[in-house]
Amino acid sequence: DDRSRRRGLHGTRGGGGLGTGLVGRLARSLRLRGEPMLTRFVVDQFATAHWYDIGAAQRDFGYAPKVDLEQGMRRLQDSLAAAAPTS
Repeated sequence: DDRSRRRGLHGTRGGGGLGTGLVGRLARSLRLRGEPMLTRFVVDQFATAHWYDIGAAQRDFGYAPKVDLEQGMRRLQDSLAAAAPTS
């Protein structure tokens, strides 16, 4: 399907194998409990573009966003700037 082709084009399917395998081995060697913070799944999610179509919600439920994309991106940028460490 189209998602598989996109992933293949960008090489993201399994692209985190070396780094995540290393993290997994390190976690096991240090006998850390639980799942490593960086897993193959997490790497795959970060490396894959995600977008969502709200057309059905608009059509079926009359949904209208309270914040448009431009304003949302501006808010995100402001939030990240405020959280950034200062030198």
